[in-house]
Parts: sequence; C-alpha cells; structure tokens
Amino acid sequence: MFEAIILGIVQGITEFLPISSTAHLVLLPKLFGWENQLLSSLSFDVALHVGTLLSVLVCLYEDIIDMMRNNRKLILLIAGATVPAGVAGVFLDDYVSGAFRDPALIAGTLVVFGIVMFLSERFRQHRTMDSFTWGDALFVGCAQALVLVPGVSR
Repeated sequence: MFEAIILGIVQGITEFLPISSTAHLVLLPKLFGWENQLLSSLSFDVALHVGTLLSVLVCLYEDIIDMMRNNRKLILLIAGATVPAGVAGVFLDDYVSGAFRDPALIAGTLVVFGIVMFLSERFRQHRTMDSFTWGDALFVGCAQALVLVPGVSR
C-alpha cells in the first residue's frame, strides 16, 4: 500500500512537468526493488492516469465548459487528435504492457526525446489556435500515439 501511495504522488507531480510520468511509474518500482506485480502493471498505470484526468476535469471544469460553448472547432480537433493514439493503443496492447516497459528502452527514449524537445523548443513557430487544421490534429494525434512508449511522453 505504501508503494502505491508513493507512485500516486509521483504521478500527480510528474504529470504536469516536462518529464515522462509513465517512465517514472515503470522505473521507480525497479529502482527500489518493489516486487508487487500490480505496481508494475499497465492497469495500475492506467488507473493512476485516470485519477489525474479526473482531477484535471474537476479543477478545470469551468474552463472546459467555456471552451465547449465558445470554441467547438477546438473541441472537435482535440477529439479527432485522440483517435490515432486510441487506435495505436488497441493494436499495440501487447507491446505497451510488455516490451515497451523495458528499462533500457525507456532510458533510450528519455534521452532521444529530451533532445527532440530541446530542438523543438529552439526552432518552434508560434501559431494561433484558429489556424489549426484537421491535418494538424492528425499530426498531433500521431505524435500522441508515440507516447505509448514510456519516456516519450513529455
């Protein structure tokens, strides 16, 4: 139970920082030698992420309602952008719960996508939300599908 509480705290803190909360959820039990299989399961990670989602929905409820009333295009683009990750999650389920949880792979993705983040920040272009298209939503959705690999989601 203590370990689950620690991982819940780690999830709550790291989800909103530019680091991979999923990578930390996978690596911490291995680092501390926690042998509980539940803590190392994809189901436990998903439960922690659902908890984070619920807290965001509660805290940002008024902003979400306002967006739904005043910017329907953005809501539709966000919904469309979730499709590629959802499809990838369904088809890559075995990898997500197995091979993608390898510490060596996670270490590599942390390094590679740290460099990608550095470069994207250095060369980013500013755009208004009104200029976003369905092609942009599809690109974001495909990029989101990559976050199924721990260490990518930053």
